[in-house]
Amino acid sequence: MSQDQETRATSVFLLSGFLGSGKTTLIRRVLETEKIDRSKQAQTAVIVNEFGAVGLDHRMMAEARDDIVDVSGGCFCCSASTPLIETLEKILKKEPHQIIIETSGLSDPQRVMGSILTARANGLPVHIAGVIVLLDSINAIDTIRNNEEARQQLASADRVGLTKLDRIAADQRDAMIARLTALVKQTNPLADIRSAELPDEMFTSLSVKSAGFAEQHCVVPNLNDDDHRHNRIACSILESQSPFKLTELQEFLNFLLDRYGNSFIRLKGIVRVEGADNPQIIQAVGSHLASMEKAHPISAPEASQIVVFTENLPKSAVEHLFAGFFGNAVNDVPDRTALLDNPLSIPGMPARRP
Repeated sequence: MSQDQETRATSVFLLSGFLGSGKTTLIRRVLETEKIDRSKQAQTAVIVNEFGAVGLDHRMMAEARDDIVDVSGGCFCCSASTPLIETLEKILKKEPHQIIIETSGLSDPQRVMGSILTARANGLPVHIAGVIVLLDSINAIDTIRNNEEARQQLASADRVGLTKLDRIAADQRDAMIARLTALVKQTNPLADIRSAELPDEMFTSLSVKSAGFAEQHCVVPNLNDDDHRHNRIACSILESQSPFKLTELQEFLNFLLDRYGNSFIRLKGIVRVEGADNPQIIQAVGSHLASMEKAHPISAPEASQIVVFTENLPKSAVEHLFAGFFGNAVNDVPDRTALLDNPLSIPGMPARRP
């Protein structure tokens, strides 16, 4: 890279974290801050990479913008770098102040960095300003214990942001922060650890100690490496052209979490509900189903779309359950009435209200 290109290089932050850690929520807050403070307007461009064939995260952000780009259909760390580099080249023409790449919840940041550094060496005017990894404070311990991807992400972090601290009782919060800090330090002793509640602080200059730690340890991806795949993770795409009845949607979500709770990782969707003026965002992580919130009407898809991630469970199981619940049952799969009114079913299913 020439001296002139080095001077004009745009800062690129990689935002990583396991499924449901809060990446999209953090970016929404950054964009909302820019919308309020006009001096920051349109300074941040965003690239969203999702594992599934249907991308929803970019639709869940504050509003429709042409510098929020969705690149879905597989995580960057498992595929050729061409889509990422082409997207970066396109965004750089808009001269943003910085770029945030929201990686798939299953991505290995080191491999994504390897692609960017290869392109940088070939003249792309960018530099990696830092790798930010979010850690869901509620589910962190189980997530790290059970998922190699989460451990890889922590090992790659320059900064770790603790999310969902507001859901932990005030008298337990300090102890949880101390426990998670010790857990992170076992994997990555140089990581800068802080609360992710203040979005502007997450994308600031890193300390000399931690800056570049991940870049120095990056892995240039081997595109013939067939071992780096997420074969145990299934991604089911559920779609409906007709609006849902709220009660039926709630029953389906409750039943889904109760039946496949041990295999369930993450659910997110933008759905249309009868009687609601705006489409609604639904989200769940593990067994926790969040309250519904309004989606931005401009960015919402015409049809309802729900993406479900499960572990060691064929996606057909979720898809058949959805079909049976909403009137498109397949052979040997019970319909909604049989599922809910079956006298042999387990009584007293716990209610989780969206």
